[in-house]
Amino acid sequence: MAEKKNKSDFNAMNVAELKRYLQVRGVPVSKYLKTLLVEIASVVDRMVVPVDPNFEKDQTIDADKLIIHDMLIPKPFS
Repeated sequence: MAEKKNKSDFNAMNVAELKRYLQVRGVPVSKYLKTLLVEIASVVDRMVVPVDPNFEKDQTIDADKLIIHDMLIPKPFS
């Protein structure tokens, strides 16, 4: 498990790093100044928000089939 950061860790980050930290956790970051980004990042870290919370980067290799109770359903989304 990743080590928790404290506010000074976030203060040491530049704005681009803070925005990237928040974006990969699904937090909108536009139009915020660094002080607010530091506060948001601190709260997100305490909440243990996962990276890629919407599973957007998951590979959908088996999207053309679905298995429910050992029964194969081919192309369930077409």
